[in-house]
Amino acid sequence: MAANGFTKRLEPPQNKMTALVSDSASNMNRMGELIMSDKYSDIHHHYCTDHIIHLTALKAFSNDCTVSPIKALKNLVNYINSSPQANEKLANCQQSIHKNKRPLKLLGDVKTRWWSTYTMVARAIRLREALELLKRNKLIARQQKGIQEPSKIEDLMLTEEQFQTLEVIEEVLKPFSDAQRCLEGDKYVNISLIVLCIKRLHGTLHSALAASVHNQELYDLLHDMITDFDNRWGQEIQYNYNMVRRAFRRQEGIPRYAYWGALLDPRTKKITIKMLDSDERRRIWADIKAEIYDMVSSREDTQRQNENINTDRRNNNNNKGAASFLQRMEHEMSDEDDTNNNEVEAQISNEVMLYEKEKGCALCDEK
Repeated sequence: MAANGFTKRLEPPQNKMTALVSDSASNMNRMGELIMSDKYSDIHHHYCTDHIIHLTALKAFSNDCTVSPIKALKNLVNYINSSPQANEKLANCQQSIHKNKRPLKLLGDVKTRWWSTYTMVARAIRLREALELLKRNKLIARQQKGIQEPSKIEDLMLTEEQFQTLEVIEEVLKPFSDAQRCLEGDKYVNISLIVLCIKRLHGTLHSALAASVHNQELYDLLHDMITDFDNRWGQEIQYNYNMVRRAFRRQEGIPRYAYWGALLDPRTKKITIKMLDSDERRRIWADIKAEIYDMVSSREDTQRQNENINTDRRNNNNNKGAASFLQRMEHEMSDEDDTNNNEVEAQISNEVMLYEKEKGCALCDEK
């Protein structure tokens, strides 16, 4: 209902709106279908590429083998970041390992920020040596004092197996992070980078899957992510002029405007040509030429319409000017007629008065 009401109120300016971009929620998907109906057939609706990439990356955090290590890491990070003493000791451990490097802090996980979980994992792996040194120092200090109960750091510290799982997560998610950061730029045009990012990400995932046959944990994680990725972008990422919809009327594949931009952008033209086969290149160039012809003909039609409108306006202005001129002339002529009539009446009146005066004088003389 909301989508129907929105499209009823939506009156996009002609030739000024090309596409709308949103997430892939069901209501947004329905709104996109209504927008691309016959009424607004020139306007396209596409999903946000960063959002779709992020949905696939979330599979790495919901896998059965990754939930426990990530939860353990969150608990460790929250404890150290909430304790100034623990932070200072971690910094000292880093200084003892790398004396000339600035100590770093652990990064927390923020639900409202994309890739915060990935950055938390990557920073923890980077500081792994310092974290293990911190645990050893706590253990030595406890043993010297004769304390039997382990410290909080010792209880929360990750095991060797958990660190290995986090390393797998970082290895899998790094291509996703690189692709998303590339598409997040607001200082440059990035629609032409979509084809390059998605195709490279597709190839990286399949190469990693083939190389992980001896690591069952990594293989299962990559298999789940590739399945989700293929459902969103297609098993064979190819150019399609028309939008493809699959299960639940969801869009599948890369928008055609992204392909057009990739071949027209000097930054991506050469590498995109190498990534596409000859049939795709031929179809894309044919569609670009057809779109240009349509744009030119549409612009010519608009110019002709504007010329007709201007001609009608000029004719109307001329007619109005002529009418005004005639009215003004009629008014002036009526003024002249009134003036002439008044002069004639005055002249007649003067003659009558002279005649009466002359006649009166004659009568007086007769008397």
